[in-house]
Amino acid sequence: MKSRLHLRQMSGSVAVLLAIAGCASMNETASRESTLIGPTWQLVSIRKGEQTTNLTPQQSARYTIEFVVHDDARLQLGCNSGTAGWSASLMRHVLRIGEIRSTRMACPDAEIESLLRTGLPGGNTYGFSSDERTLMVRSKVATFSFRNAAD
Repeated sequence: MKSRLHLRQMSGSVAVLLAIAGCASMNETASRESTLIGPTWQLVSIRKGEQTTNLTPQQSARYTIEFVVHDDARLQLGCNSGTAGWSASLMRHVLRIGEIRSTRMACPDAEIESLLRTGLPGGNTYGFSSDERTLMVRSKVATFSFRNAAD
């Protein structure tokens, strides 16, 4: 009888520990989501194949994305602005960005805008730097690195 009671207490303790671990994992996921949502992310570099293009601070300010709750992302694409739907699977590190709807002015730096228009929509993998100030989005076209504009 005593051993059954002791076993029940132990299994209850294990269940509590597992629940706490699950909550910690959920809190970490919520923290990652809150890191993605809200800030304006400025494009700082594009890696396509073996070639990396680093943007100047002036260029970075013209190529931005902001993830807003309710499936809405706001983009600045050089001289054009746009929106797109989005969703993220935080556990699998998948970021899905819908079709980008934007103005269609002829921008002088159309190559970067074109890469963003073709590379961001679809299912991409994403991750953060260890300090959570840099967001990396890897698509079939290129890997885009964005830095939190507040930094």
